[in-house]
Formats: sequence, structure tokens, C-alpha cells
Amino acid sequence: MKVNNEEFEDYSDLEDIVNEFRDDINLEVSQATNEMPLGLFKKEKEYLKPIYNIDLLLSYISAQKEYKVNKESMISYNGKKYSVPTKYIGKKLNINCLDNNNINIYYSNDLIVCHTLSDKKFNYNIFYT
Repeated sequence: MKVNNEEFEDYSDLEDIVNEFRDDINLEVSQATNEMPLGLFKKEKEYLKPIYNIDLLLSYISAQKEYKVNKESMISYNGKKYSVPTKYIGKKLNINCLDNNNINIYYSNDLIVCHTLSDKKFNYNIFYT
């Protein structure tokens, strides 16, 4: 069995097919907006801003490492331990470290605690329930 029913023989042929499809779809009136995508892009283009902080952009698409909360209600990050509320014991959390001073700890997409990075082995926050 040949890939794509032998519609292309090499990368150049595939690129031509993709470009032709892109041109066709951009000039087709959308059922959702009743406008052509290319026309909408031209309208919205003036409101777009350049991306200056590429690290911030990459943080949205990079796979996040999960950290399991131990029985002491702590997670280990870079050889140090940071406290989280006890209700997260056994759960997996994500860490976002956008600067060199703080880490934000999330459960799903909810921010649960922010810690200041330190050289101390154990880092505690007091949590009120």
C-alpha cells in the first residue's frame, strides 16, 4: 500500500499539495463566521503584538513534569522540599518556575501555593483550613 494513494512522490510534491490546500481554504467562506479566513486575518492583524518572551510561550507548550506529594505533604524540586496543603498527599502536582525567585505549584490548572526558591533543604508555608 502506498502512502496517500501515490498523490505525491517527494517532499516538493507534498509541499505543493499543502500550499494549494492552504490557499483554497483561506479563500473559502467559513460557515461559522460567514467570512473568508484571510479577510479576518487582515482585520485582526493590526491587533496582534510580537512575542518578546519566547520562554513564556514555550512554557505553554512544553510538557510539564509531575511531582508526587509525599506523606509529609512535601514535593521535591531541585533537591529541596517544598510544602503543600495536606489534602494533596499522594496527588501529582505541576510546578511552574518562570523566574529564578519563585515556584508556583499547581493541581490541575489551579494554583495552590507559591514558594520562594531557597537554599534551605525544607521550605514550609503555613496553610489554614
